[in-house]
Formats: sequence, structure tokens, C-alpha cells
Amino acid sequence: MPLLVLDGYCYEVMLALIALQVTDPYLNLFRGLVPPLLGTIDFTPLFGFLILQFLAGTLDLGAEDEW
Repeated sequence: MPLLVLDGYCYEVMLALIALQVTDPYLNLFRGLVPPLLGTIDFTPLFGFLILQFLAGTLDLGAEDEW
């Protein structure tokens, strides 16, 4: 797969930086709560995703489909 270069920056690197800027404020809420496994594996994204899934399920309990 050829790399798309825009103004000297790799397109994939730019997308990764945008993703970090969008997700880091949310994930930083949990960084101190979940210790890294063996000092290298960070489970913060998994924990953050589980919290979002729990909240989505909780908020969806009152809504019933009329199909």
C-alpha cells in the first residue's frame, strides 16, 4: 500500500494524531484508575469502551421498539 504524503507528512500519521487528540481527553479520565499490566500494556481504552457501552445500555433501557 503506497503512503500518501501531504506537505511532507504521511497521511496515516496525520490521521493517528487526529485520533489521539479526539480520544485522549476521555481516556485521561481513566489513566490513573487502571494500572498498566506488566508496565507496558495499557487497558485504559478497554475500560473506557466498557464504560461507554454500559452507559449506552443504561440509557437505552427505557426506550422500547414498537416493531
